[in-house]
Amino acid sequence: MKKRNIKYVNNRILEISEDSKQITLPDSRYYRRNGEYYPSITHVLGSYPKGKHFEEWLKNMGRSADYIVRKAAEDGTKVHEMMAIHNLILIFGKCFYVLLIFGKLKNLN
Repeated sequence: MKKRNIKYVNNRILEISEDSKQITLPDSRYYRRNGEYYPSITHVLGSYPKGKHFEEWLKNMGRSADYIVRKAAEDGTKVHEMMAIHNLILIFGKCFYVLLIFGKLKNLN
């Protein structure tokens, strides 16, 4: 489990990952790439205006809109989790294959 690094800066809570590649604030997240910090795509898109068609959709859907938006967010989270698991499987598979080729693994039966 990763250690949480919590700091208070200007009366705001910051959570900084162990490797300092991610900074999480209550309302946004930033990632470090090539020595620079960039806002997450979720934060950027949240600032972008949705437009009149989205507003019309909300009006037409009424109370159902809240459920649909919440369900879409849950589905998006599941997709992110599945992709993270998929990437771990790929990494593990490549490591296993390299060990097998170089004779580092004994008979597993």
